[in-house]
Amino acid sequence: MLENSQMKENMMLQAMDEMLKVDLQTLKAELSQLTTNLAGTFAATVEKVTSHIASQVEQALVRNSDQTEEAKRLHESEQGKVLEHVMLLSHNVSSRLGQLESAWLRRSEAEAQETAFQQDKFSPTRGDNLVLNSLWKELQQTRAELKASQKWAAQHLLPAGKSMCAVLYRRALFGGPVQTDLL
Repeated sequence: MLENSQMKENMMLQAMDEMLKVDLQTLKAELSQLTTNLAGTFAATVEKVTSHIASQVEQALVRNSDQTEEAKRLHESEQGKVLEHVMLLSHNVSSRLGQLESAWLRRSEAEAQETAFQQDKFSPTRGDNLVLNSLWKELQQTRAELKASQKWAAQHLLPAGKSMCAVLYRRALFGGPVQTDLL
């Protein structure tokens, strides 16, 4: 009987061992399937998150680009206004200097005629002639400097495309014929 009981015990141990092996294989298969499912879900989630982040970065870049373009347009507009103001002031100074020069010429011509007719009565002193001559020289120098600054402003500040508007504007400021090779 002892042998029977040991045999039964061995058979039960073997049956338990077989059941544990089957359960272990089933558990391994379920874990493998769970890992595969989780990996797929994780990959899909990572792809969605990556796509969302890329979309947000792209939107930020577009906004940044738009803001940069707007700032550039604003800067160019401000530069144009400053240039227009400088050109207007330059034109005003040029015309005023021209008026001063012509007034001085008229005065000097009148004085020359007066001195020719009235040698004995009224002759300007030597000091007055020196003052007028120095004023004349200073006026000529200022006019030359103004022309040089107008030329520099026209070369460096007008649009590079030399559009018809810029050429006509330049003609209005500085006078002279329109150069057809610029058109």
